[in-house]
Amino acid sequence: MFLFMMLDKDFENTDFSSVEFFIAGGSPCPTSLIDSYLKKGVTFNQGYGMTETATAITALKSVDATKKAGSCGKPVFHTDVKVLNFEGKDCPRGDIGEVLIKGPNVIREYWRRPKETADTIVDGWLKSGDMGYFDDEGYLFLVDRKKDMYISGGENVYPAEVEDVLMKNEKVADAGVIGIPDDKWGEVGMAVIVKKPGMDLTEQELIDFCKNKLAKYKIPKKVVFTDALPRTATGKILKKTLREQFH
Repeated sequence: MFLFMMLDKDFENTDFSSVEFFIAGGSPCPTSLIDSYLKKGVTFNQGYGMTETATAITALKSVDATKKAGSCGKPVFHTDVKVLNFEGKDCPRGDIGEVLIKGPNVIREYWRRPKETADTIVDGWLKSGDMGYFDDEGYLFLVDRKKDMYISGGENVYPAEVEDVLMKNEKVADAGVIGIPDDKWGEVGMAVIVKKPGMDLTEQELIDFCKNKLAKYKIPKKVVFTDALPRTATGKILKKTLREQFH
């Protein structure tokens, strides 16, 4: 919704002085989108929650909105959050792992789904399926869904990080990144791009734009253009649909 508002022709001339702050959640928010609202003088916060946590997990205070742009904040009252690596050990600050949540707000079980409950809730800790990290000051940053990560040449790539860079291109209105099979590297990235109205943009131009902004293995090897990205009712990009359409 914030993206579509920003793309509206009246956005630049709209007076937001009556707005105290905006808050986004549901999926990692591109920093370029946050910056667009900060430039309009609007405080832009992020939160993080799940249906299984009824619903809040972390929140970013308005006072931290600028210096911690891109973070979803710190755990809310009575909620514990940790980040574990693939071996199930606590990640050092700055290292990416799966986010787990524990507290009185976490569900006890999935109704009549014992296997899903056993797979998801271990010793009271809920496995979120979200990948993220804590910075040195204890602020949580989400990078992507675990299931959307792909491995290129043995390295983990989180599409949301790549999408964040692509969204900084002034000609890009929307971006989704998926992993596609590759004989040499196992998987490589494909960027599915929606151009801003009236903009001319080529595949090579966008690949060049990513150079010096991303590690080489994270730069998409292929770019395709489309009119719109498939999204859920809450605005999340349907990566499964993208893979079905463009694989």
